Amino acid sequence: MSALAFPTAPLTVPSRRRHLRAVPDLPAAPLPVAETESRPADTSAALRLTVRGRVVLVALAFAVAAAVGVGAGLAFPEAEPMPEQVQSVTVGPGESLWTIAADVAADGQDVRVVIDQIMALNNLSASTVHAGAELTVPSGE
Repeated sequence: MSALAFPTAPLTVPSRRRHLRAVPDLPAAPLPVAETESRPADTSAALRLTVRGRVVLVALAFAVAAAVGVGAGLAFPEAEPMPEQVQSVTVGPGESLWTIAADVAADGQDVRVVIDQIMALNNLSASTVHAGAELTVPSGE
């Protein structure tokens, strides 16, 4: 038997899917002449934001404020106070700025802070020191 011998009922869309109904194409109606003329844009309309638009705008404002805060924090770092008492040290052979700073650092003091102080006191742009150089270092009191 062939499929043509048994006609079937046309397929229907279930009633719960009403939004999927097929709609026939309608020809576009021509616009009246009065509506086809160009009109000036209405510039007096106020700006209207949706709730999502407001949330995005607030989040963007917070992000900009955080970026400005971080930038200001990096531009004006908190400087360690310069030591009040200093002493002079001669760099020996094989010594580095780290070993000198570790020798003069107080107990529990960060050696990196002492290195920064030594570099500032001696106007050093790099942490390289040469044997025989005289350095002004903070007193280890």
